[in-house]
Amino acid sequence: MWGKRKLIIKAAAGIFKLAMVEAGSACISVYNSGLNLIRQSRGSEAQTKKAELERSMRASKGKILALTYEIGKEGVRLKWYSMLRSRQK
Repeated sequence: MWGKRKLIIKAAAGIFKLAMVEAGSACISVYNSGLNLIRQSRGSEAQTKKAELERSMRASKGKILALTYEIGKEGVRLKWYSMLRSRQK
């Protein structure tokens, strides 16, 4: 009778130990997948911020080029006017 109880207790302890190991590994797995999701979200946030900065930089460069072009056009026009005035005098 005691031998049978010992076997039942050992089996129950083994099953309990196995269940605890499985539960622990499941907790670790959930924790790791949560960390991976956090890392991915941070990475995507950084990528979107980087993309926004690149877009604004391109827009700023475009504005600077447009203003430079306009200033250049005005400069050429003023030079032509000054040349025409000097020839008329």
